[in-house]
Amino acid sequence: DGGIVSEVKLLRKESRNMNSRVTQLYMQLLHEIIRKRDNALELSQLENRILNQTADMLQLASKYKDLEHKYQHLATLAHNQSEIIAQLEEHCQRVPAARPMP
Repeated sequence: DGGIVSEVKLLRKESRNMNSRVTQLYMQLLHEIIRKRDNALELSQLENRILNQTADMLQLASKYKDLEHKYQHLATLAHNQSEIIAQLEEHCQRVPAARPMP
């Protein structure tokens, strides 16, 4: 009987050790799952930030093109005005001076 009792005690001790080890492994698994979820969340947030930055960049590029077109239009207007002024100056030089009013 003494041998069986000591064997049962030993088996109970091993069972407690195994249960402790299983609990420890389960906790490690939970921590790993939480860590992976945190990483997935962080990755998703980074992807969203990249998408937002890309959208902002495209919007800025569109605004830049609009400004470039406006600049070209204004440059053309300024050039045309310069030509008109030059033509008016030539015209004024060809027309005889009017007599001064008494």
